[in-house]
This record gives sequence, structure tokens and C-alpha cells, in this order.
Amino acid sequence: MRRIVAKASKPDCGSDPKKRQIIDLDAHTFKILSIADASKEINIKALIEKSLRKKTKDLEDANLYTYLAKNDPDGQVYLNSKEQIAFEKEMGL
Repeated sequence: MRRIVAKASKPDCGSDPKKRQIIDLDAHTFKILSIADASKEINIKALIEKSLRKKTKDLEDANLYTYLAKNDPDGQVYLNSKEQIAFEKEMGL
């Protein structure tokens, strides 16, 4: 099993502080990431960080939607028939 080490670092001017974390990767996962690293000239660390940032953004969006749907009833207003037809036409439904 391979380990990727991550530690907390001090923030640069105006940026968020970074956190480091140790994660364990099984040999197969590490091998596949290493091949991707070599073939695409992308660093394993950068690949993992990019993937986690995207996942975090998706989670933030989902959490925000859940909060708004629960606490902001204006987001749950149904369309009238004219708006429904326009929406379906725009979406190709």
C-alpha cells in the first residue's frame, strides 16, 4: 500500500490555508495513477487535488441547493402552463 502525505501549510498572502492529509492507496490504484501520470504528463498529486476540488464544488452546490429548497419556499414555485410550455420548448422536451 502506498501513502500520499499531506500536511497543513501556512497561507500565502490572501489565500486560504492549505491542509495536508495522509491517504492510503492500494497498489492497483497507485499503479493506474502512475500510468496516467506518465502518459498525460500530469502529476499524481495534482490529479488528486484537481479531482477533490471538483468533488468539493459539486458537494457545495448540492448542499446549497438542499438548504435553499428547505428554507427558501420561493425556489419551489410551480410554473404556470405558459411558462411550462416555454421551458419544455427551450429544453427540447
